[in-house]
Amino acid sequence: MASRPLSKGQQNFIWISIACVDFLKLPLKDILSNQIKPTDLYQRINSSPTNRKDYLRKEQENICFIQPPGQPDYNDFDVTLLYTLIRNLCSVSLNPTSLNPTRGWGKVPDSSHMRIGDDIERLRLMRNKFAHANSAGIPDAEFQVLWNDLKSVIQRIQTFMNSMGNNVNYEQKLVDIERNDFGYGDLQKYKLFLEATLNQLKEERIKDEQEISITGADRVVWGEKTCFETDLKQKETFRWAISWQRVRGSVTNQIDISKQKYSDSTRTQLVIHSVCKDDEGEYQAVLARESNGNKRKIESNAIFLHVMGERPDFEVWGVTTEMESITIHYEVKNNAPGVKDIKWIKNGEGLDFETQKYVGGGLSDSFLRITSPNEADKGTYSCTLTNAVGFTSKDVTFEIPKATIATEPKVYLGYTTQITSEISSTLPLSKYKWQKSFDGNEFHCIEINERKYHGTNNLENPLLVISNTTSDDILYYRLSVWNIIGGCVSNTVYLNVIGNPPNITCSHETCFESRSVKLIAKVYLYDSCHAIQKVVWTVNDDEIDQHGFGVKFSKVSVDSPCLTIHNVNYLNAGSYKLTAMNAVGSITSDAIELNIPEVILAKFDEKEDGTQWVTVTVKSIPEPFLVQWRKKEEKSDMFQPINVIAKEFEGSSCSFPHPVLVIKESEQLENFTFQIKIQNFIGTCEKTIQDLLNLVPGAMKSENDSSDDINDGSLNETYNDEVAGIKFAILFDDLADHFPEEKFQKLKDLIQSSKKVNDIKSLNEARSARDCFRILDSENLFTKSDVLFVQFLLKRTGCEELEHNCVEYAKGHRALGFYEKQPEDGFKHVYFHVTGDLSNFNKEKRRNIRETVAAMVGCKTDRVSLNGYRHSESFIAIVSIEVIYVGKLVAINKQDRYRFVRLDIDYFTVDFIKVILKISQESQRVDYHEHVQKTEQRTTIPPLERTYVPFRVDASNRVLHKIEDEESMETSLKRQRVDYHEHVKKTEQHTIIPPYESTFIPSKVRVDTSTGFLHKMADEESMKSSLKLPFHKRFEYSAHLKSSFTVTTSRIEHISCLKPNRLWFTTDTRIKEIDEDGHLLRELSVNWTHAGNHTLSKAGDLLFKNNNDIYMLSSSGEVRDLHIHANEFSCIHSSRLNGDIFVSEENSIKRFSDKGVKLQTISTLKFTNGSQIVTENINGDILTIVGGQVVAFKSDGQHKFTCPGEHYWSDFFPLRLCNDTFGHILLRNIIHTCVHLLDINGHLLAKLLIHKSYNGLDSKALCVDEKNNLYIGCENKIYVYTYLSDTAITEHDDTVIDSEIPCDI
Repeated sequence: MASRPLSKGQQNFIWISIACVDFLKLPLKDILSNQIKPTDLYQRINSSPTNRKDYLRKEQENICFIQPPGQPDYNDFDVTLLYTLIRNLCSVSLNPTSLNPTRGWGKVPDSSHMRIGDDIERLRLMRNKFAHANSAGIPDAEFQVLWNDLKSVIQRIQTFMNSMGNNVNYEQKLVDIERNDFGYGDLQKYKLFLEATLNQLKEERIKDEQEISITGADRVVWGEKTCFETDLKQKETFRWAISWQRVRGSVTNQIDISKQKYSDSTRTQLVIHSVCKDDEGEYQAVLARESNGNKRKIESNAIFLHVMGERPDFEVWGVTTEMESITIHYEVKNNAPGVKDIKWIKNGEGLDFETQKYVGGGLSDSFLRITSPNEADKGTYSCTLTNAVGFTSKDVTFEIPKATIATEPKVYLGYTTQITSEISSTLPLSKYKWQKSFDGNEFHCIEINERKYHGTNNLENPLLVISNTTSDDILYYRLSVWNIIGGCVSNTVYLNVIGNPPNITCSHETCFESRSVKLIAKVYLYDSCHAIQKVVWTVNDDEIDQHGFGVKFSKVSVDSPCLTIHNVNYLNAGSYKLTAMNAVGSITSDAIELNIPEVILAKFDEKEDGTQWVTVTVKSIPEPFLVQWRKKEEKSDMFQPINVIAKEFEGSSCSFPHPVLVIKESEQLENFTFQIKIQNFIGTCEKTIQDLLNLVPGAMKSENDSSDDINDGSLNETYNDEVAGIKFAILFDDLADHFPEEKFQKLKDLIQSSKKVNDIKSLNEARSARDCFRILDSENLFTKSDVLFVQFLLKRTGCEELEHNCVEYAKGHRALGFYEKQPEDGFKHVYFHVTGDLSNFNKEKRRNIRETVAAMVGCKTDRVSLNGYRHSESFIAIVSIEVIYVGKLVAINKQDRYRFVRLDIDYFTVDFIKVILKISQESQRVDYHEHVQKTEQRTTIPPLERTYVPFRVDASNRVLHKIEDEESMETSLKRQRVDYHEHVKKTEQHTIIPPYESTFIPSKVRVDTSTGFLHKMADEESMKSSLKLPFHKRFEYSAHLKSSFTVTTSRIEHISCLKPNRLWFTTDTRIKEIDEDGHLLRELSVNWTHAGNHTLSKAGDLLFKNNNDIYMLSSSGEVRDLHIHANEFSCIHSSRLNGDIFVSEENSIKRFSDKGVKLQTISTLKFTNGSQIVTENINGDILTIVGGQVVAFKSDGQHKFTCPGEHYWSDFFPLRLCNDTFGHILLRNIIHTCVHLLDINGHLLAKLLIHKSYNGLDSKALCVDEKNNLYIGCENKIYVYTYLSDTAITEHDDTVIDSEIPCDI
């Protein structure tokens, strides 16, 4: 007969029964076993300070207190025994605080108590609760609470046990219980278990029953009365005092039953009137007596009193504005005790419900309606509900809306733009209107349905969209919004529509070998909003048909706008222009005229010795391939070339663009006809000197008769004497009258220390500034044509206003003085440092500097002006040139440097860039294979010779020492280097020997012949298979000092080098460039320098950081802001693969394009300490140093490897890193003075000893150029090493290298 089916409640009862009878033993048994092994239980009970009879019943003692060699079986222990042993024996073992309950054993833990002892108490209480369970069934709601509590406790105990080294899964056992279905027979069985458990608890209670206990309700409704009564085992308690106490947390309060709150209470009964939340807590009765000086105290059981009831529950769940009214919807919940009163107020005053203004608002209502709302109804409405517990208030505020609108910072012509809004309103919006105005005062509404405008129907945050913006949209805009009680107007925004057509700069190059001319055009934008759409070249205003002319003209495009004209001849003469177009408009460049050469007389000088100097200016596009001076006699028809190096024409030259002819005797002009002949691909120009002189009226006059074309701020040997005398007298008098008396002594000291005044006696007797100025006038140090010295004195004494008077006088009368005029729009000042005295800077020298600058940058002389002079060691000549030419000046070549040096100019500055013209030895280079004495020379190993290095390595300090004898040298060589061609057989494995002795771990390495990379071999099979591969290059690793530079700095922070002939390094607040001979070329002044603050692009452009922004100094001299912002310690690196820019920050590495667009962010957060140096390997791996580790990421940002990692090295802290062209990773170790060489996957190949031992902290800089020369910066020196020697081997040679990697570093 089938078993009767069980109800859901009965099934719940069985599941709880199984959990409490069978399952709860498992975690308790495991906890006891973890703390006390069965073999140790007897000794632990025996040595316990508590007598076992105080906590173990006889039957419990029989199964657990077994004398060795016998031992108990924990599987026989029930829940009660397991709990008793844990409580009395384990609470003091190992870590007491982790096992003891928060409130102590036998107490009910709070929900916030999460110690393991608290969960053991919860298991005990759960078992006790099971004993009082209703066998008829457990309701689902109650079961779910019990079961979820059990799961939470079991999950925490499981986590604890697994953390202690156990492997348990209690959660699965609970799942298995839930999966079982039980029948009626199971129900009867577990009823018996229930009865047995209840009897057991009674027995325990009898044994553990205290002499006093209390009874009473543990849950009381707020406001009602409750009572606790005592139950005494001993009836004769008249000698005992009985008191009552309440426990809240760790605080125990004695109850004074004489208070009104506890009226009607007796010594055996506690009565609490009008129970409230303050009465919650544990209540106990306490027996106390004193006998013979001994105090005894017995506490009863504790009952925790829960006060049931809450303040009124009131919820406002919506506000609506239908039917020309505002309705507040609310709900009063029926919780105990009941609500007695409801009250509505507005802004602190009660509402008048007698009028029709307010409807509803009572306890039985669910709304309060405000009829016919207007602006007077704005404010805060409060509803207060009151019951026996207290009161609850809710506020609702109604205000007119507030609106704020914003537009994009830049609105570009032809683009679609949006004006967004943020609306703050406590009531739903009823309508809105966008408005516009021409003057910001009178506004008109915008019709959203117009073709020009569209928006959204969203009343929350309206949006105005303006499509295809034009100049007509440059207006003021605002937004008006309303809700049911009123409206407001937003702020006003001004829409500034911007846009620019392209910009064009043009130049040209001539290639004589291919008879071609390249018209170089640079098309750029002031902003990147309107992309360049098309470029077109024209000749004589006709568009060039690139398809019709075959290969005559090169193809041009937006990306490559330069035009090359091949096989140039006279047919290609004409005016060439480039037109570039974008959405804003088009722009046409200045014309580049291809024509026969043009010759202009630049200068005709007749010197005192009778020699005549003729200087001409040749203008020629293409550049001429022939410039020749010629002459013929009067009766001859043939011109003969002149030998310009002959003595009779000494000083002559045929240099383009300023050939010079020197005629020693003036009679030659009468007896000979002199001609200059210039040829280019277009044609020939021939001009005689007589023709050139006739073209220039007054050309034969002396220079002093010609006017000076320099701007009014220039110096001149002449001055306006008619006015200057009066003006100078006024200046003299003003300076004498207004010079501060307190600075007079300083003025005298400056004059005397200058050693310029001869009459020292008069100077000592001077009693005023007027006396001093009179002495300066008498010694021609302060005259109407020279105020330089007085300007200096006024500047040093801090008399700025008086110095300004001198400047104005000098400018107005062209006297000698220092000043600086502001450059015109589109021009920039360049500051040339001239050695010498400003008083000797005559008109010829000024003209020379202007002509030299103009010739160098390729502009007309009248586009270059002198705008003033500054103080310096000598003086600064301030030259103003157009901004577009500044780059050419910064990228000056060696030949043009010499042209400036001949003008006594040793350097110039533009913004923060200083360009050195007069070559000085910034660093002292030592070339070791040329400058070291033969007896002291350190020999490097050529790749194909068996010459050995006469050094040994001191293993204690890792320093190279010279080996004096051959025997020592041979011994040293055996452990330092192996020459593979001579010492290794073809079938043998190749060994790399590190340059010092240590313990080695053999590791197979193979060479990838496609890339030259070295890879670790996983097994012997893969090693053998790799032997069949052809091998093109093999490396031997040995550092050889090639050269060194001593620079004028105390510390080198960083080095960037692409080609061996150029090197950038940082020192202090300077980034300096030197050439291969150590000559200082340029230096950049930046706000702060550190490692990694500059890098070189694959094109050789310098990327550097200044004021936390990244700039690029191109090879053409242009400085460009890349619009990439970095933080103070960010390091940067330019990819040699694609030009991307990497920026390391505190917790990430960011990748940008060369245009400044962010492409990728790689998080380094989990490696801590922030990333430092960043670089990119040739396979795209991104490497950085993070917290003393080298971390590599794949190009997609995924972590690849970390070193040192597991099985890596100790005593290793990398400070700098770089890569070479073969993918090797070079690391500079701060701990030891060597460079670690790793393969592309981070495996150690070798360690390279550096030239000398020095402090690792002072040897930070590390760099490798494209020729794989290694640069190391140490204090004030840069060492250059070679470290790769390669040997060509045959196609069938071995390709496996057995790399012995040292265990310790």
